[in-house]
Amino acid sequence: MDDALGFLTEVADEDRSSVAYRQQALVLEIADRVHARIDQLGISQAELARRMQVSRPMVTKLLTGDSNFQLKTLLRLADALDMELMVDFVLPGMSMPGLLSAQAEAGQVVHCSISDAKS
Repeated sequence: MDDALGFLTEVADEDRSSVAYRQQALVLEIADRVHARIDQLGISQAELARRMQVSRPMVTKLLTGDSNFQLKTLLRLADALDMELMVDFVLPGMSMPGLLSAQAEAGQVVHCSISDAKS
């Protein structure tokens, strides 16, 4: 995640509404939420990989913020964590948690999150 954080720091002085900045912010937000859920479930990255039916290096790539998630991967991830995937579009200025609040205030944002409110 250091490379991803470095990227955000590098572009922090640039336009925070750029697609590249917002994309990396989303990737980091998802990785942080997945880390929290793994801790909550008490499972290893190897177990997560087994549940997702992907390789351990793929999980590492996802969790370091070094990935551009595909919807299929996000759905597998949500299923493996016993969660639901929610994708939301919000109007400019709407408040959002975590890294995305600044982007929501700055302009249009696509919000993607993983929630444990599975129905």
